[in-house]
Amino acid sequence: MSMNTRARWRSALLGLFTLLALLCAGAVAAPAASAGPCQTCPEGPGTDPGPPGPPPTIHRLTIRVLTPLQNQDAVVDQVYIKINGQKVWGPFEASYLSGPEYPNVARGLPGAVGSTIADVEVWDDDDFGDDRIGLAHVKANGSTAGVNSQLIFAESGATYTMDITVQRIS
Repeated sequence: MSMNTRARWRSALLGLFTLLALLCAGAVAAPAASAGPCQTCPEGPGTDPGPPGPPPTIHRLTIRVLTPLQNQDAVVDQVYIKINGQKVWGPFEASYLSGPEYPNVARGLPGAVGSTIADVEVWDDDDFGDDRIGLAHVKANGSTAGVNSQLIFAESGATYTMDITVQRIS
């Protein structure tokens, strides 16, 4: 073997041993493992442009009056109100003897016209388990002037009415 061939073999073996040592030490990673966020995407890395079109429609639901017509308990209920599973008012003492309560609770809720924007529940807070007095589904109406409605809740032996306003605010 000539001197030139020996040098080539030595250089090749040295390169191969160096590559094996680096691979065993974990210094060389596969190209797919080192990929980062998209650098050429028009919206930039990690952003979601969302659906095209106008922003979602928002309606304001205002609970104005809650009137007990028949209590779940003997004379006084400890009522509270939930909107979409979240307590927004109460517990508060309510009785058909004392008349209506005025929660004046307002929430902005997204939803297209005609879609259900809120599940409104009235509950009686009891020591040994709460009793649901009722559930009503409120739909978006698209009215910028607001639409007044009355909901009726009649479960667990109680009857309540609720006066609400639904108004499109965006």
